[in-house]
Amino acid sequence: MAIFTRHKIFWLVIILLAIGGAGLYWYLKNRKLEDFSGVIKDKLKEVVAKASDSLYILDYDKLDIDLVKSQISLVNLHLHADSSRYHFLVSEKRAPDDVIEIKLKALIVDDITPAEILVDKMIDLKSLYVKEPEILIFHRPQAYNTKLHSVNYNNLYQHISSDFKKIAVGDIWFRNVKFSYHNFTEKEKVSQFKDVDFRFAQLLIDSTAHLDSLRFMYATNCAITIPEYEIRTADSMYRVKLKDTKIETRGGKMFVDTLDINPRFSEEEFAKIKGHQEDRLTFKIEGIKLSNMNWYGLLQDSRIQADSISVKQGNIRVYANRTLEPKPGNRLGTYPNQLLMKLKVPIGVRRIRLNKIDLVYREKSRNTGLTGEIKFPEATAIIDNVVNDPESIHKNHILKVDTKSSAPGEGSLRAVFEFDLANAKAGLFRVSGSANNQILSTMNAASKNLGMVTFDSEATIPHLQFDIRGNELSATSTVQANYRNLKLTMFKQDKLGDSLTKKTVINLLSSLFAKKDKDGVPATVHVQRDIYKSIFNLLWKSIFEGTKASLGIKK
Repeated sequence: MAIFTRHKIFWLVIILLAIGGAGLYWYLKNRKLEDFSGVIKDKLKEVVAKASDSLYILDYDKLDIDLVKSQISLVNLHLHADSSRYHFLVSEKRAPDDVIEIKLKALIVDDITPAEILVDKMIDLKSLYVKEPEILIFHRPQAYNTKLHSVNYNNLYQHISSDFKKIAVGDIWFRNVKFSYHNFTEKEKVSQFKDVDFRFAQLLIDSTAHLDSLRFMYATNCAITIPEYEIRTADSMYRVKLKDTKIETRGGKMFVDTLDINPRFSEEEFAKIKGHQEDRLTFKIEGIKLSNMNWYGLLQDSRIQADSISVKQGNIRVYANRTLEPKPGNRLGTYPNQLLMKLKVPIGVRRIRLNKIDLVYREKSRNTGLTGEIKFPEATAIIDNVVNDPESIHKNHILKVDTKSSAPGEGSLRAVFEFDLANAKAGLFRVSGSANNQILSTMNAASKNLGMVTFDSEATIPHLQFDIRGNELSATSTVQANYRNLKLTMFKQDKLGDSLTKKTVINLLSSLFAKKDKDGVPATVHVQRDIYKSIFNLLWKSIFEGTKASLGIKK
């Protein structure tokens, strides 16, 4: 997320504000509150320049001092970069990837202890309040700023050690932040946040603080609250909204109350804009938790690394219009393991757990022009070993997805997907699973409009078991199935083509001669993949052909 782009942004802001406020108080105290605004401004500029390698300039309109409350306020403060200095640093290969600009109405510094500043060269503040700041970040990656050039966290202390032995702030609050992130790697793509709150606890900068690996940006904890964030996807077809995001760097915690992904267009409009087959997605998940997130990895090289991600509940709706022409081009290289390995961002998530996901799939048939629907209520999934770096793959090369779903009545579904990350280019995978006590009539909403067949209410599949091994081009499956009380009704399109009517003769023959109960035998079949369709089409064909072979159905 853009708000966490580089740690330099925040520690620089924090330290400049703390040093500036304390230095201001020292001068006021030492000169008995005489009007030394020019001297103060010069000193503040000197401190800012020293801490930022002369990159930043600090301006303000007014200062207020309350000695009774030991409080100092700066009014209309503006911190911005010196453009000529920035270009010089670029030529010297010393410029940062991110340049900041800060505007704020007031900076309030509480409980300053001048004796410590004068005698011990220390700043020890109880709190620092920054009200309604506007923060702008301009991101221009420099080729020399790679993860190999890791940040020296003692560097800041070295810059200020001649003036201060220690800087400590109990709490630093940024309230109602208006935040803009300008990414010039994407034609100045702008991301904006409003009403964001930051709290940094127990900030400490001295000769030893950088050795404390539990600190984040010199603080024991950084808590961030984002009430709401909304963007559009790159193709502008969807709105993505996050509500009530909370982050705590201590323990690597992150919580998102709700993630919504909604199409901006109706089903008909979506199909018209796309002009070819593409699934339309509606997505809502709640209670998202991340634990032990590696924030430094995220900030330094965009690494997504966490012990676990969990989702409390959600619903996913997929609509596919098969009356359109297929999407141009083949689907090679689109298996999950292949897509994961293609990502430029390093990924390392030990486990993802999805709970109580209601999945609804709707499809408009090319053959009938009608729409069928199938539901998978309260599905769960445990996804293990979501990694794409060579070291992690050497330890464990299998991406595993264990899914379960209930069905109306006593039915249950389970499928275990195993994707080979070490052989992702070939698309090696295995899928095994079973379906138990399936009441076939629950499929009628899909089977009638899509397959022109319905099942009697007593028809069941007590057990179906499958094991599929495949690659990017084909799959071999072993399937065993049985059924009970099988009675079905077949349909055909009427003369107008907008509804279905029963096939009277065929249905009569089926009821007279079809075997209503049957136990299949294990059967192995080989299926070639249609490279213009997804892996799920290959899996469906493998199970379908294997089931027919198990039950002795020739056609």
